[in-house]
Amino acid sequence: MRVDGARGLVFVGTEPGCGKTMVMTGLCAVLQDYDLPIRVIKPLGVGTHKKDTAEMTFISIVGKTAVDYPLLTLRYPPIVLEAEWKELILTSTRSDVFTFIELPCTAATPIRFEQDRDVSAAIGGSSSSNAGGRVYTHRWMTVTDLLKDLELPVVLVASHSIDVLEKIEFSISYLQARDIEVTSIVTVEVNKLMGRALDERLYAHDFELMLSTRYGLPYLGKLAFSPVVSIPKVRQGNLKKTVEQDLDLLAFRKLIELPVN
Repeated sequence: MRVDGARGLVFVGTEPGCGKTMVMTGLCAVLQDYDLPIRVIKPLGVGTHKKDTAEMTFISIVGKTAVDYPLLTLRYPPIVLEAEWKELILTSTRSDVFTFIELPCTAATPIRFEQDRDVSAAIGGSSSSNAGGRVYTHRWMTVTDLLKDLELPVVLVASHSIDVLEKIEFSISYLQARDIEVTSIVTVEVNKLMGRALDERLYAHDFELMLSTRYGLPYLGKLAFSPVVSIPKVRQGNLKKTVEQDLDLLAFRKLIELPVN
C-alpha cells in the first residue's frame, strides 16, 4: 500500500485542539522559503472535514498545497473501510515530495476497520455482518495502526498547559510501545492563561530539561499564543514569524535532512 521511498513527518497530538495545524502549517511555510519540495495535508478528519472548511482553507493557503486529495471523515462509530484505509496510505506517501501529514485527535483515537470479503471466503472467528452477499468483518484499531502502515516518524504536539507532562508521558509511552518513532516534541500555547499557569510553576529551561532527560528527544519549543493567527477566520497573521522566533528550526531541519548551512 505504501509508496516506496516516501518521505515525510506525521504530526500527532496529545489531545484534540492542541495546535497541530498551527505547528504543521507554520513549519511548512517557513521551510518552503528554502525551496524544499514540501506539501502539507490532512486527509483524515473528525466531524465536518471538507475542502471548503476554514481549517482546510487555512492549511491550503498557509501551506501552499492544493486540496487535490480525497478527504475522509470519521464519525461515530468511526468506520474506515479497507479501500479507504489503502487510499489514505497512498495519499499520504509520495516519493517525489516531502509530506507533512496531520492526523486527528490522538494516537489512541479508535477506528473501526472494516474489510469486505466474499461470503464464501468468510470463515470463523471475527465479528462480521452480511450485506448484499458480502461479508464485512471488522476490528477496532487506533490512529497508531495507521501510523504503523505509513512507516513515517512522528512529531508530537501538546497543548502548553498545566497537565502537559502527563499527556506527553501517556502519548509517548503508547507510541513507543507500538514501535513508532517519535522524533521531537512541540508545545503550543492555545490558551494564554493556561500557558501562563504552567510557566509560573516551571521555568522554560527546567521544562526542556525534563523532556530531554526523560525521553531523549529534542524539544523544539513552545509556539506562543497569538491573537492575530486564526484558523476560523483563515488569517495567517504572523505565524511564520512566530514559528521562526519560537521553535528550534535548526534542530527541525536536521530531522528532515534539510541542509543547515
